[in-house]
Amino acid sequence: MHSEQRSTGPPAVPRRTTVFVDGLNFHYGVARRFGQRWVDPVALCQRVLDPKWHDIRQVRFYTSLFVEGGPGGGDPSAQNAYHRAVSQDNRFVLRLGQFRFRRETVRLAASEDGDPRFALAVGMREKRSDVNLAAELVHLAHLRSFEAAVVVSNDSDLTTAIEIVRSELHISVGVLNPQPSRQRHELLEAATFSRTIRRADVVAATLPDIVQTHMGPVPRPSGW
Repeated sequence: MHSEQRSTGPPAVPRRTTVFVDGLNFHYGVARRFGQRWVDPVALCQRVLDPKWHDIRQVRFYTSLFVEGGPGGGDPSAQNAYHRAVSQDNRFVLRLGQFRFRRETVRLAASEDGDPRFALAVGMREKRSDVNLAAELVHLAHLRSFEAAVVVSNDSDLTTAIEIVRSELHISVGVLNPQPSRQRHELLEAATFSRTIRRADVVAATLPDIVQTHMGPVPRPSGW
């Protein structure tokens, strides 16, 4: 990890900062650690990032829409409610990939006689979200759309994009890992700095049970 030059103190004007959130990585990390999914990513980033250094202009949220009855048990209506609730902040930008179903043959645990056995399984894979995040991080950096970037993810596939922005375009890139128990050291080595999401941050950034929007109230879904 390449530390920020904090010895000289914060800049006279906070850096224009764009946050890039790996949506499913964020949700599963926060849900597993804190039992919480009804969290405002904009409010959370405002708590974790020092306002003397970062003026958050956008929080770009990369995810895919759940499919009714698909593997994994994701609830499309709950996810839609969440997106409507967090979209009330005009800094929130939703960027969608898609889930793809795939049939594949998987090997089962060996039977008592030791013979291999196989079964046909239906799997669901998220497509394009991580690619979209990486591509837009580099593209917007080339356009100088921000003076600092923060990536909220634990996906090592994003390492190269972070390295390009930091080392070739000389723009600070931080990493917020929503799953610190599963640290990806490649990400930390590529980043300018890293921050930890704490329980107090999640609690403070939790949305109210009913979010008032211009389209009407959005109640918190069961289990969120």
